[in-house]
Amino acid sequence: METYRLPEATPFENHGRTVAGWTWAIGVCVGFLVAGIGLIVSPIMAWTGVALIVLANVVAFALHVTGRGQPTSLTQTAKGGDWYTN
Repeated sequence: METYRLPEATPFENHGRTVAGWTWAIGVCVGFLVAGIGLIVSPIMAWTGVALIVLANVVAFALHVTGRGQPTSLTQTAKGGDWYTN
């Protein structure tokens, strides 16, 4: 008979769909779009796109630190008991 080692906490239920995650994804996409158009139109616009990418990273990290992102460990999401007893 096999024995299994099960997790001690509830797995994440958000699949990475957090405010910080969406902010980062949209911000980086807009930044790359602006930078890409800027490569054709103007160097200033290209550097503006790079600045938007950096800004998206900073804002997403700040949101993550304030609790609007993915938890760093399963114990932060534990609801008591094991995940398989719910």
